[in-house]
Amino acid sequence: MTIDPFRLLLSFSLLLLLLHGVFCDDLINQTCKKVVEGDPNVNLDFCTSTLQAVPSSHTADLDELVLISMNLTKANATHTISYIQRLLKQKMRPYTRSCLIDCLELYSDAMSSLNTAMNDCKLERYYEANIQLSATMDAPTTCEDGFKQKKSTKSPLRKRNRDMFQLGAIALSIINMLSKSRI
Repeated sequence: MTIDPFRLLLSFSLLLLLLHGVFCDDLINQTCKKVVEGDPNVNLDFCTSTLQAVPSSHTADLDELVLISMNLTKANATHTISYIQRLLKQKMRPYTRSCLIDCLELYSDAMSSLNTAMNDCKLERYYEANIQLSATMDAPTTCEDGFKQKKSTKSPLRKRNRDMFQLGAIALSIINMLSKSRI
């Protein structure tokens, strides 16, 4: 029985790809466990499922994972801005409208801070990225707090705000991991 070198190489390559995927998913799981240990506001299943939903995360290292998490945060902010704009076209109570206008401004400012944080991360300026990302995380919290000022007003952005906060917390936690590993 002769062994076909091409088949052997193909089998070995497939095994390496499979193992690489397992180790990268392990990086996601380990990272998310550390994130949750550091921030009880982040749900472990949310962290792992969100990061694993991005195909490139399965082959990412920590430097790439932080940018993936920031891109997820940015996508959430972008969709939330569009959603707020659609809501503002509807008829609603004046207080709700006022809160939504405030949230729109907060999310727009968050986008600017997120872009700066992403650039800072790419340049390994983690302290600056931390500051910008922390500012980004204020948007969903402040937005939600606005609705809570009047007890009879329910936030139409509750889930989006919670997701935005968790996504920002994931990215912030990874930034802190990277900054500690570079000292």
